[in-house]
Amino acid sequence: MLFSIGLLDFGLFFYVFCLGHFAYLLHFSTRLAVSMLAMVFAADLLYGIYRGWMRALRFGLMPIACGLIATGLATWADLPIKHGVVLALLVPLAVSIGHFTLGRMEQDMGIRTARLQPGRGRLICSLSSYLFLAPLVFHYFRWFLRWGDL
Repeated sequence: MLFSIGLLDFGLFFYVFCLGHFAYLLHFSTRLAVSMLAMVFAADLLYGIYRGWMRALRFGLMPIACGLIATGLATWADLPIKHGVVLALLVPLAVSIGHFTLGRMEQDMGIRTARLQPGRGRLICSLSSYLFLAPLVFHYFRWFLRWGDL
């Protein structure tokens, strides 16, 4: 049970902040947003599959999967190859950090996912990687691809 309205406000602020960055990413380039979603989906899938003693394997497979997606969608999304390589390294790292951060925040707030009622709280857990990565990818594109007025 949560005892602080501040924690709920922070969570809502963080959710809207990240969702807003994804909306801006869609505004500037729908194809790059779809490419980011595909890379995050692959990295998130591998993160969920390889647990326990196979954890080291996922850190090798996640950049490879993201690299294949980035290079495969580079011409379609108008993404230069060097930026695709950087994203192939950034996405798995951010997915891992996002899962770790959300897990520590849940632990700090006393949330036990095993005790959640069905349908409660699972949406944010499944979207944590996408939400955590949207501001990073947006600002990476904004600075290195020179989007908008800098």
